[in-house]
Amino acid sequence: MNEDDNPTPFKRAKRRLQNACDECRKRKAQKCPIIIAPIAWDLEFRARIALPWKRRPPNSLADAQQLVNSILSTSKPFIVPRDTQTVHQLLVDLAHYARSLERRASPSASSSPEHTSDPADPFCLGHEPPTPAGFYIHTEMSPAEEVDLNNIKDIFGLLTLEETAPRHFGPSSTVKFIHSVLFLKQRIKGTKERVSRKRPQFWSIYPWQAERVEPPPEYIFPSNALMHELVDIFFEKINAYLPLLHRPTFEKCIADDLHRQNSQFGATVLAVCACAARYSNNPQVLADPTEELSAGWHYFRQVRLLRPSFVSLATVYELQLYCLACIFLYSTTTPEACWTLLGHAVRCAQDMGIHRSPPKHAKPTVESQLLNRAFWCLFVIDVVMTGAVGRPRAIHPDEYDVPLPIDCDDEYWETANPEDAFKQPPGKPSSISFWISFIKLFDILAFSQLKMCIVRKSDTDSEWTERNVMEIDSRLNAWVDTIPEHHGPPVKWDPNRVNNLFFHQSAILNMTYYWVQMQVHRPFIILIQKEIVSPLPSQAICANAARSCCHIMAAQHRRDVISHPVTLVGMPCPNV
Repeated sequence: MNEDDNPTPFKRAKRRLQNACDECRKRKAQKCPIIIAPIAWDLEFRARIALPWKRRPPNSLADAQQLVNSILSTSKPFIVPRDTQTVHQLLVDLAHYARSLERRASPSASSSPEHTSDPADPFCLGHEPPTPAGFYIHTEMSPAEEVDLNNIKDIFGLLTLEETAPRHFGPSSTVKFIHSVLFLKQRIKGTKERVSRKRPQFWSIYPWQAERVEPPPEYIFPSNALMHELVDIFFEKINAYLPLLHRPTFEKCIADDLHRQNSQFGATVLAVCACAARYSNNPQVLADPTEELSAGWHYFRQVRLLRPSFVSLATVYELQLYCLACIFLYSTTTPEACWTLLGHAVRCAQDMGIHRSPPKHAKPTVESQLLNRAFWCLFVIDVVMTGAVGRPRAIHPDEYDVPLPIDCDDEYWETANPEDAFKQPPGKPSSISFWISFIKLFDILAFSQLKMCIVRKSDTDSEWTERNVMEIDSRLNAWVDTIPEHHGPPVKWDPNRVNNLFFHQSAILNMTYYWVQMQVHRPFIILIQKEIVSPLPSQAICANAARSCCHIMAAQHRRDVISHPVTLVGMPCPNV
C-alpha cells in the first residue's frame, strides 16, 4: 500500500500558553507546562485551579490616590484580597503614600533638598520606580523603622492583619528566654540587635484563623422600668457583698444604650438581670409563670458563654460575664458547671495578665480597677468551688501577685479633682473594707486547701498536716484582729447593728469565718470515723463553729433574705 493511500493522521492544534510562571521567567523559557491565571483550566487533568491575583505596587502618586479612592468608595465596596501577601503589600503601599504626604506637608520639605526626590519613596513627584517582575514584599527597613528587641510585645505584634492587644508572657516563657539571650548578645557585641526581616506567612493571622464575622445577637432585654428595678436589686443584694461592677460606670453605659450597641456588654447586662431576678417578686422575670425556679432563665439563655474563636483577647465584659454566670449557675440544680466555666475564665484572665501586679507608680483607672475586681471575684469563686466539689484549684497561690482592691467606695472613684480620685474621705467607713477582709480570709482558706488536700501523701504526712492546722488556726486568730470596727469580728459581732449594709456584711464575714474553721478541721472528723485518734479537738471546734454560724444565719434571715453566694455554699455544713 502506498503512503499516499494512508490517511493523514489528525494532529491536535497546540494551544499557546499565554503566561509563564515565575520560575520560567527566571530561566527565560519559552514554554511553561503550568498555566498561570486567576482562573484557568488544566488541559491534562481537566481540573479547575484558582490562583490569587498578584498585584504590583502603585507606580505613581496617581495610582496610590486611585487605591485610596477605591477603598473609601461608597458606591462600590472594596474587596479585600484573600492572599495575605497581597494585603501586606497594600499596607506597604498605603504606608509609602502616607510618608510622601507627610514629607510634602512638612514645612521643611520645600527648603530641604533631601526631600525633593527620594529614590526610596515611590510616591515622590517625578520619580517612577521600576516595576518588579514578581510580587513585591518590602523587607528593607531604615534605622528608624527597625524594631527594638527590648520590647517583646512589639516583636510579637508585627506583621499581623489586624491590631490585637498585647498578651501576657511570663518570666518562664520562651519569649522571655529569647529576649534575655538577645539582650546578652547586645551587651557582648556592643551593638543593638534588630529585626530586619520577617516572613509574613509565619507572622500573619490568616482569614481562616480569624474570628468568624457573625451578625450581632438580637437580645431581648426587659423593659426600661424592669431593667432599672433589676439593676437596683443586683447592686443592693449581690454587688454589695461580691463587688464586681462599678455602679456609676455600669448605669452610665446603660443610659448611653451601650447594651444595644456592644454585644459583650449586652450579655453582661442580661446576666445581671438573670442574677437579680432571683430576688425579685415581679412575675415578668419568670420564664415559666407557674414555676419560681425559672426566674431569670429567659435572660440567661440568650447569653453565649464561649465564643467560637480565641484569636483576640478577652475583655473586661467577658470576665464579668463569667463571674455572673458562675453566680447564677451555682444556685441551680447543675452547679458543677461553674467549675468548668471558671477554669476557662481564669485562663482568659491570665492571658490578659491581670493576675500580675501593675507597673510601679501606675495610677489606678476605672478599667484597671474593674479588672482587679474581676480577678478577685474569680479567686473567691475558685476557692468556693474547690471546697464544694473537692477538685484542684485553677489559681495557685504562688501564681499571682495582684494587689488587693482599693479601699474606696464607688462614688469616689472619679472626682472633680483628679488628685482625690480613688480616695475614701477620712472618717467615713468604706463598704469595700468588707471585701478586702473577705479576700484575706479566703487567702487563708486557699492556703489550707493547698496544704490539707494532698493526693500524694507519705507516711510522715500526718504530723506535718497537724502542724499546718495549728499554723492555719494561728493565721485565723491574727485575721480576726484586722477586721474593721464597723464590721465587727466574731467576738464582737452585734446582731442589733443599725446600718443594714454593715449588718449583712458583718454577718457574712463572721459566718464565713466559722465556715472556714469547719473546712480546716473537717478532715480530722473523717479520721475519727475511721477510728484513727487525732490529737486535735476538731470535733468540738466544728460543733462550736456550726452552732455559732446557725445563730448568725438565723439573725440575718429574720432581718432580710440571705444574699451572698458564699453564704449559700456554707449553709449545708452547719445544718448537718
